[in-house]
Amino acid sequence: MTVFGYVRVSTVQQVKEGDSLESQVKQVLSYSLSRGLELNENDVFIEKGVSGGSEFNSRPEGFRLLSVLKSGDVLIFPKLDRGFRNTRDALNTLHLLKEKGVTVHSIDLGGDVTGNGVGAII
Repeated sequence: MTVFGYVRVSTVQQVKEGDSLESQVKQVLSYSLSRGLELNENDVFIEKGVSGGSEFNSRPEGFRLLSVLKSGDVLIFPKLDRGFRNTRDALNTLHLLKEKGVTVHSIDLGGDVTGNGVGAII
């Protein structure tokens, strides 16, 4: 089992001027620690200046992340909207990950969204 994180900001300006990415990375690292999950900072995928409106698998880091996830892995988002802005894309991607055996956690939704959370409706 490998634990991964995914963080994203929409604009290049946020990358250059904000600490949003750093803050999101700290969130997923802290969350994983609090849940007894071992997340290496090198396993946090950072999407810089990419709109959440684009489908997850069409983003450079989203595509790369989907290609390395395997059964038993855990994926952590600081907020679900960092992964998705489109409901259809969210449901399709969460369904794909659930079928693949990947557990998805969204900190803002209280944790695992593939068990009895959002993913349960898929």
